[in-house]
Amino acid sequence: MKKLDSKSTGVFHLLYRVAAVLLRLIFSAGMSLWGCRVRDNERINAIAVLLRCAAKTQRFVPYQKLHTLFLHEEPLTLRYRALEDAIALLGDCAELDYGCLMTLDNGLPGDDFFNRFKRHRPHEFEAVMGYASTGRSVIKKRVIAEAERARVFMHAAHGET
Repeated sequence: MKKLDSKSTGVFHLLYRVAAVLLRLIFSAGMSLWGCRVRDNERINAIAVLLRCAAKTQRFVPYQKLHTLFLHEEPLTLRYRALEDAIALLGDCAELDYGCLMTLDNGLPGDDFFNRFKRHRPHEFEAVMGYASTGRSVIKKRVIAEAERARVFMHAAHGET
């Protein structure tokens, strides 16, 4: 993975913070954007932009950043549905899954990624995890995640999103 200079890193974090604050203000106040009620589409697009920027700079997105785009009382099902929809905007999960860039404290994506991977690419999943695996091996999960992240980084570097 290539190193980024401090200027690129600072710009990425500044853009993210500005977008997160604006979206939180709009969603929490129930405001409208350009005279139209803000709907889930805007939030889905914001998540897609966040993932695309992370891919282009070869970074990961902590799930905490995703949750800052939602009100505290909004259910997890809504949040993960928006994440799935954003991932689908960036590519076909049967070929490429930008959700691999989401990260937990252990550095791996959450179960949402591995469930999606198993659903869309069962043969690849079984080749690494083993047939009829429950999918709990952290070492094998890391193999899947690292391979998918490399694929996403290459996709983003070639400007295919």
